[in-house]
Amino acid sequence: MTLNEALLWLLNSGGGAAVASFILELIPWYQTQTPVAKKYIYFGISAIVTVGAYLILTFVPKEILDAIAPYFALLYGVAASALFGTGYYKATKLNK
Repeated sequence: MTLNEALLWLLNSGGGAAVASFILELIPWYQTQTPVAKKYIYFGISAIVTVGAYLILTFVPKEILDAIAPYFALLYGVAASALFGTGYYKATKLNK
Protein backbone atom coordinates (compact mmCIF):
# COMPACT_ATOMS: atom_id res chain seq x y z
CA MET A 1 0.00 0.00 0.00
CA THR A 2 1.39 3.38 -0.96
CA LEU A 3 1.17 6.47 1.22
CA ASN A 4 -1.44 7.98 -1.08
CA GLU A 5 -3.50 4.77 -1.01
CA ALA A 6 -3.31 4.68 2.79
CA LEU A 7 -4.48 8.28 3.07
CA LEU A 8 -7.35 7.61 0.66
CA TRP A 9 -8.29 4.50 2.66
CA LEU A 10 -8.35 6.56 5.87
CA LEU A 11 -10.49 9.15 4.15
CA ASN A 12 -12.94 7.15 2.06
CA SER A 13 -13.20 3.56 3.22
CA GLY A 14 -13.81 3.73 6.94
CA GLY A 15 -10.11 3.46 7.59
CA GLY A 16 -10.22 6.35 10.03
CA ALA A 17 -12.73 4.45 12.16
CA ALA A 18 -10.70 1.24 11.94
CA VAL A 19 -7.50 3.00 12.99
CA ALA A 20 -9.29 4.79 15.83
CA SER A 21 -10.70 1.50 17.09
CA PHE A 22 -7.31 -0.22 16.91
CA ILE A 23 -5.53 2.59 18.76
CA LEU A 24 -8.19 3.06 21.42
CA GLU A 25 -8.31 -0.65 22.27
CA LEU A 26 -4.60 -0.46 23.17
CA ILE A 27 -5.11 2.36 25.70
CA PRO A 28 -6.02 1.14 29.21
CA TRP A 29 -7.55 4.51 30.12
CA TYR A 30 -10.09 4.09 27.31
CA GLN A 31 -11.19 0.74 28.73
CA THR A 32 -12.18 2.40 32.01
CA GLN A 33 -14.58 4.85 30.37
CA THR A 34 -18.35 4.50 30.38
CA PRO A 35 -20.01 3.21 27.20
CA VAL A 36 -21.33 6.69 26.41
CA ALA A 37 -17.92 8.29 26.90
CA LYS A 38 -16.32 5.56 24.75
CA LYS A 39 -18.78 6.33 21.96
CA TYR A 40 -17.91 10.04 21.95
CA ILE A 41 -14.17 9.46 22.27
CA TYR A 42 -14.26 6.94 19.43
CA PHE A 43 -16.23 9.33 17.23
CA GLY A 44 -13.82 12.17 17.99
CA ILE A 45 -10.68 10.15 17.26
CA SER A 46 -12.26 8.75 14.07
CA ALA A 47 -13.06 12.27 12.93
CA ILE A 48 -9.55 13.52 13.74
CA VAL A 49 -7.90 10.70 11.77
CA THR A 50 -10.24 11.12 8.80
CA VAL A 51 -9.99 14.92 8.68
CA GLY A 52 -6.23 14.65 9.18
CA ALA A 53 -5.96 12.41 6.11
CA TYR A 54 -8.03 14.92 4.13
CA LEU A 55 -5.86 17.83 5.23
CA ILE A 56 -2.68 15.97 4.31
CA LEU A 57 -4.00 15.07 0.87
CA THR A 58 -5.27 18.61 0.31
CA PHE A 59 -2.50 20.80 1.66
CA VAL A 60 0.77 18.85 1.76
CA PRO A 61 2.66 19.33 -1.52
CA LYS A 62 3.12 16.24 -3.67
CA GLU A 63 6.90 16.63 -3.47
CA ILE A 64 6.80 16.22 0.31
CA LEU A 65 4.50 13.21 0.10
CA ASP A 66 6.83 11.69 -2.49
CA ALA A 67 9.82 12.35 -0.22
CA ILE A 68 8.29 10.61 2.81
CA ALA A 69 6.71 7.75 0.84
CA PRO A 70 9.73 5.41 1.21
CA TYR A 71 9.69 5.86 4.99
CA PHE A 72 5.97 5.12 5.05
CA ALA A 73 6.60 1.95 3.03
CA LEU A 74 9.20 0.82 5.57
CA LEU A 75 6.94 1.53 8.54
CA TYR A 76 3.99 -0.12 6.82
CA GLY A 77 6.10 -3.20 6.17
CA VAL A 78 7.25 -3.38 9.79
CA ALA A 79 3.69 -2.93 11.09
CA ALA A 80 2.31 -5.57 8.72
CA SER A 81 5.05 -8.01 9.71
CA ALA A 82 4.49 -7.36 13.41
CA LEU A 83 0.74 -7.90 13.08
CA PHE A 84 1.28 -11.04 11.03
CA GLY A 85 3.82 -12.32 13.56
CA THR A 86 1.47 -11.67 16.46
CA GLY A 87 -1.37 -13.44 14.67
CA TYR A 88 0.89 -16.36 13.78
CA TYR A 89 2.10 -16.62 17.38
CA LYS A 90 -1.46 -16.65 18.72
CA ALA A 91 -2.57 -19.21 16.14
CA THR A 92 0.32 -21.57 16.84
CA LYS A 93 0.02 -21.13 20.60
CA LEU A 94 -3.63 -22.22 20.44
CA ASN A 95 -2.66 -25.40 18.58
CA LYS A 96 -0.30 -26.60 21.34
